[in-house]
Amino acid sequence: ETQKIANVALSGRQFYAGQNAEIDYRLSWSEASEKNPDSRYSTFLQEDVEFEPNVSPDSIDPDNIQVNPQNEDFAEYVLDVAIAAKRSGLRTVVVSNGTIREEPLRDLCEHLAAYKVDLKTMQDRHYRQLGGVLANVLDTIRGARGMGCWVEVVTLVVPGFNDSTDELMDAARYLASVSPDIPWHVTAFHPDYHMTGEPPTPPATLIRAAEIGQE
Repeated sequence: ETQKIANVALSGRQFYAGQNAEIDYRLSWSEASEKNPDSRYSTFLQEDVEFEPNVSPDSIDPDNIQVNPQNEDFAEYVLDVAIAAKRSGLRTVVVSNGTIREEPLRDLCEHLAAYKVDLKTMQDRHYRQLGGVLANVLDTIRGARGMGCWVEVVTLVVPGFNDSTDELMDAARYLASVSPDIPWHVTAFHPDYHMTGEPPTPPATLIRAAEIGQE
């Protein structure tokens, strides 16, 4: 579930902000925690980057995409960045855990090219173990799509957690009920963070999940 982030020159620094849910299998942790390896929660990190801080918008390729990884706790900051990026002819994609209220979601969708939601499980008891609520995430997916935002969904398939055929079918059915045009990405788990003893996702499981989605 590692995100490949294309950083856009809006300032002289690159920022990472924390999530509002605690995920033991957060595979982006290895990148975000390099500055703070002892923290279970990503902190607001500041990292020097190699680009010119005052690049003219005319000199930036408009196909560049700025991705803000799961920054619901900093929705106002993300909105400011999205507005500035849009004004400069850039497109913004928000990578979300789906835990956001309707009003800030509506504000964001006005300035986004796409909204990607991590749908981690279709079992509410598992979501609550992660500090989230399944219904809230499902409402965000439906709401963002209804607001005219291009929505894509990613499910990290974790063995023994969310890889049953029934659960994968539940996810596919729900997404199809919102819109059959929503891309559903199923990705492989690998041991990392606080789940280093779990097995990686077998390729056959991903193939089965993809076949379920195509049905």
